[in-house]
Order: sequence, then C-alpha cells, then structure tokens
Amino acid sequence: MSEPHPTPHLRLPAQLADLDFDFWRYFNLVVRHLWLVGLITGLALILAFAWLLRQPDIYASKAVLQIEQQEQKVIKMDDIQAEKMDSLDYLKTMQEAMENRSLLLRVVKAAGLEKDPVFAPPRPNDPYTDSELAELMAKKVDVKLRRGTRLIELAVEDRNPEQARNLAELVIKEFLRQNFDQRFELSRVANEFLQEEAARLKLRLEQSEQKLQRYKEKENAVSLEQTQNITIERLKDLNSKVTEAKGMRLRIEADLGQLKTLAPDDYDSILEIGSVAAIPDVAVIREKIVKAESDFAAAQKRYLEKHPKYLQAKGQLEQLRQSLGTTLKNAGDILRKQYEGSGDTETKLETALAEQEKAALKLNKIAIPYNVLLREVESDRTTYENVINRLHETQITQAVEKSPFRILEEPMVSNKPVKPARKKILLAALALGALLSCGVVFLIDALDPSLRSVDSAEAFLSLPCLAVVPQITRLKGETREQFQARSDRPLIIEKEGNSTQAEAFRTLRASLSLLPDNARRRVFLFTSAIPSEGKTFSAINAGAAFALEGLKTIVIDADLRLPAVQKALLHTGEELPGLTDALAGNTALSEVIHGTHLKNLSALPAGRRAPNPAELLGAGGFASLLEELSKSFDRIVIDSAPINAVSDTLRIAANADYTCLVVQSSRTPKRAVIRAIKMLAKAQARLGGFVLNRTSLGHTGQYYYYHYGDKYHKESVYGSPEAKA
Repeated sequence: MSEPHPTPHLRLPAQLADLDFDFWRYFNLVVRHLWLVGLITGLALILAFAWLLRQPDIYASKAVLQIEQQEQKVIKMDDIQAEKMDSLDYLKTMQEAMENRSLLLRVVKAAGLEKDPVFAPPRPNDPYTDSELAELMAKKVDVKLRRGTRLIELAVEDRNPEQARNLAELVIKEFLRQNFDQRFELSRVANEFLQEEAARLKLRLEQSEQKLQRYKEKENAVSLEQTQNITIERLKDLNSKVTEAKGMRLRIEADLGQLKTLAPDDYDSILEIGSVAAIPDVAVIREKIVKAESDFAAAQKRYLEKHPKYLQAKGQLEQLRQSLGTTLKNAGDILRKQYEGSGDTETKLETALAEQEKAALKLNKIAIPYNVLLREVESDRTTYENVINRLHETQITQAVEKSPFRILEEPMVSNKPVKPARKKILLAALALGALLSCGVVFLIDALDPSLRSVDSAEAFLSLPCLAVVPQITRLKGETREQFQARSDRPLIIEKEGNSTQAEAFRTLRASLSLLPDNARRRVFLFTSAIPSEGKTFSAINAGAAFALEGLKTIVIDADLRLPAVQKALLHTGEELPGLTDALAGNTALSEVIHGTHLKNLSALPAGRRAPNPAELLGAGGFASLLEELSKSFDRIVIDSAPINAVSDTLRIAANADYTCLVVQSSRTPKRAVIRAIKMLAKAQARLGGFVLNRTSLGHTGQYYYYHYGDKYHKESVYGSPEAKA
C-alpha cells in the first residue's frame, strides 16, 4: 500500500498565470446576467427620458466679434509700453472682459430682467442683490475665443429665441459702450494730468530762464559763447606762432654751430647750410650768378676770348662771385642777428600765450555755472514742449480714435433648441446604465463567496482542475418526468455516453491517468468540503470510466454515515455486507465485493451501520484492505464523507495515492473549500486536483471547455457508443 504524502502546492504555469484579464469570462458573466443589465440600463433610460420631459427647450443666439490686429489711429502717439492687440494675453483679457459681472449687470438693468419672473423668480422678503443678478445672467452667457484666430464668439441662451437674440445684441452693445466709456475716461484723466503737468513745467521753465538771465547780468556774460569762441581761436593761433618761433630759433642755432666748423673760403659748404642760403642778399646774388653764368656760357659759344662781349660777361661773373664771397664772410654776423631776433620774438609770443591762457581759464570759470543753467533751461523747455504736444494729441484722439472691435457676425434668431441635447443625453444614459449594470454584475461576481469558473477556482485554490462536469439540463421537447428520470441515473457515463457529462468523466479519467508518479495512480479518493456536492456521483462515474477503458476497477463506499454506492451501482435496498463488516473482521473481504452490471466494475458497499465510523476507519485495517484489493484490481476508487462535516475521511486520506476534491460550482463557499484543503494537508493527503461539478454550459469560464466540443457531441463523434471506452 502507498505511504502517505504531503499535499503538493500545484500552481498554473507562469504564462497562464499572467493572463489576469479574461474578456470572454466577463462577457459570459454579463450574458448570464443580461436581465440585470437590461433592467438597470432600461431604468437609466427611463429616468433620463423623464428628466428630459421636465426640461424646457433652450435656444441660443450667437455673435462673433473680431479684434483688429493693430489699433488704427489718425495721429502717431508713441506709448511708453505699447500693447500688442494680437497677443494671446490681450485676446484672453477681452474674452474675460465680456463676462465680467459689471457688464452683465448693465445688461440686466438695460433689459429690465430684474423684473422678469422667469429670469429672477420673485422673492418678496429677500430681493436680489446686484451680484446675484449678475450671476443669473452669467449662466446665460458663454464667451469663447476661437483657437488660432482673433475672433471672440458670444452665445446667449434663453427659452425664448427672440429674447436670446435681443440679449446677445444687448451684451455686445453694452460691451462696446463700456469699452468706449473706459477709453474716453482714460483719455479725460490723461488730459487733465497733462494740463496740470504742463502748468507746472511752464512755471519751472520760467524760473530756470530767470536764473540764467540773472547770472548773465551778474557776470556780464551776455555774449559768453562768442567770447569763448574768439578766445579759443586766439589761443590756438598764439600757440602755433610760439611753436614756429621756437623752431626757427633752434634751426638758426644749429646752423651757427655748423658754420663755425667750416673754412671761411669754403663757399660751397657754407651755401649748403639752410639758414645761410636763406639770407636775402645771398639768395639775390646767387640768382644773379646763375643768370651771369648763363650769359657767359652763351658768349663762349658765340665769341672768342678777346671779344669785348666775352670779356664783359666774364668780368661780370667774376664780380658777382667776389660779391658772394664777401657776403658769405659776413654770414656769421647775419645769422647771429637773426638768432637774437627770433629769441626776442619767441619770448614775446610766450608772454602773449600765457596771458591768453589766463583769460581763457577765467572765461571757463564763468562758463561752468552758465552752462549748467543753460542745460536746465533747455531740458525744461524740451519737457514742456513734449507735454504740450502730447496734450494736443490727447485732445484730438478723444474724438478720432477708432474702436479695435468689429462685429463680424450679427446675432440671429435660432429655430432649433440647443438644450437639452436629447440624443446625447439618452446615449449617455444608455452608456452610463450599461457601465453601471456591468459594474453591478462584476461586483456581484466579486462578492460571490462560491467558485463559479475554472479560472477563478484554479487561481484561488492553486490546484489544477481535473474536470468540469456540466449540470444536466432539460432537453428540447423533454417532459418533466422524462428529465427527472434521466437526472436520477447516477451512472451517466453508461446511460448517456454521448453527453457532455459523460465526456467530462472521460476527461477526468485522462487527468487522473496523467498525474505524476505512475506507480501512485491506482487508488483515488473522492471527497468534498460539505455534503451534497456530487462526490458520490463523481466517484462512481470515474470508476465506470476506468472500467470502460478495460481496467478492473472497484468503487469503495467509505461514507459510512450516508452511504450511496450500493443504491447507485447494485440497485438494491437490502443491506448488504460491506466495508464495516470487513474492517470489523466479521466477514471475509471476498464476500463483501459485489459485481455490477458493468463489465470490469465492482463495488464494495458501506455495509452494516457502525456506531463508531471514524474509529473503525482509523484502526489501521483500511490500509491492509487497500493493499489486499490492489492485488486484484487495477484501479480503486473511494467515495468518502465530506471533510468539514466529519473526520472520517481524514483518517483514511493518507492511504490513497491521490485525493480528488469535488467542488460544486456556484454553491460551495470558498472558505469551506480552503478549510478542507488545509485539513487534508494536515492529514498528509496527496491532492491531485479538484472536480468542478454541476456547472452551467453557458457559465462564464467554461466556454472554452465546451464551445468547440458541442458540435461534436451533437454529431455523436465523441461520446458515441463506438467511442465510449
């Protein structure tokens, strides 16, 4: 017999565990509660329709204003900070200005809406304040700025379409009037300010001019500017002459020094001295010598040496050369006299220059405060003239300045209401009702304490689903009696071999055959958390499935408190010897094994009633009984008592190779199943998985088990008599 094993913690593969959202599960969940979805959605539509019936029709009248890109002006005025009329900030400001409460209150007063009972329902003891009237009007007005344009769209709503048009016109009219009043008031205030400033600046200019005049009279500086110009010119001229005299003196001094180094008769070297060559007598004689040389050269060409004209020309040239030599001998005395004269001239010019500089400094000393006073006068005069010009411009622009707003689209009477948007509201109610109903369905599913789907059961229990057994449904045209008779057949795999239920037990047989450890796939114990979950039904059909496969199988009824195997397989109400008799040693094991009408399938009923079932099962004889049966049977299927009801199953669970936990869909509480699994783990049972019993074919989570199989079941491909085994 197999040794007890702890419960393995089996989990879904990681790639399947990551599938958190199953669309078809929730779709089928909604379909199953379609009546609730329809009820809530219909109720939402009815409420929306009833609300729409109570709402009056609201009409809207629209107008469009254009803001000029650049404000047009007749004259040019340079503002200190010019405002760009096409900037987004300015456009937003104008949009907000059309919704300001003071403007809306002006519209209310102009239209007399404060007396309109529809606009302002009467309150005899509590009259409306201006703020409340403006708020009521604000609900009717909507101002929008069209993106990427300089267009402002104004919409006014009212129950009366003509009244909506009139109010839209009034809003535009009052806005333009308010804007004009503000601009006119601003110009008036600016004009008054400029007048006051002009008077102040005029007085200041007069005072500064008087100060300048008094200073002129005090310092005798009426023509100070002209005197300054003359003094400066004289100063420049004297400075130039002093420089020239000093240069001449130095040049003559140098030439005297050079003359002293030459021989008295070295006329050619003496003539190379600039100052000597510049002596008037020397220059005259040199010119004459040049002419005499020219005449002598001509005479040489024409006359002989003895000719009188030849001799005359020659004598004249020699006489001039002697005269030049005599003059050059006196050149030193001449240069010394020139040197002394240039020194005297330089001294006199330097004296005159110093006196002129003193006069200029004195004049500058007088000019400093004069210039300060003069600049003050010029500054005051410029400021005064600018203010006067601005004052004239302001006075002109009060009448000629053009408004930057232009009505691009006049408000018109609308023939279609804009509110309430019945189609949109009904569609929104439909969508909201559908979402709300789906939320209610999902909430009901989340709050459901039972396990409804395979996915949720596997995720919650961390166990594999061995099989999903559908609920037996009533066939089309089947009477109640026929359905009841068919439902009472416990061995469904034999009676309805081509049904989905029979196919589910074939799936269970395959799942049990694929469990790990081939040597431990012989003894299977079926149990449940609470009674009436279908464990006996699952156990006997699993045994029949093994038998139809050709495996010699025995089904043991270990539920000694509420036995059902005898009635289901042996079809007798007589109390036959069974498990209790064998465990008590009153009857041999071979005598309590009974054959059934199904080939390869035997049954070991519960036997006579035992006063102490738990003690009888835990005495140790059950393990020996299983070991003995393993010698004769290929598969042993045990039907045991519910885990949470009694402790009988816990005494024998460790002796089975695998334990199969039967869970009824939409009935078994989750807490009960978890408690049963924990108790089986403590009893060292080896849990192979669970069987989800009595599920609806349309139940969410089961669709992928039967969606593709229905066609074949109906066509008797799977589950047909030829394929039962």
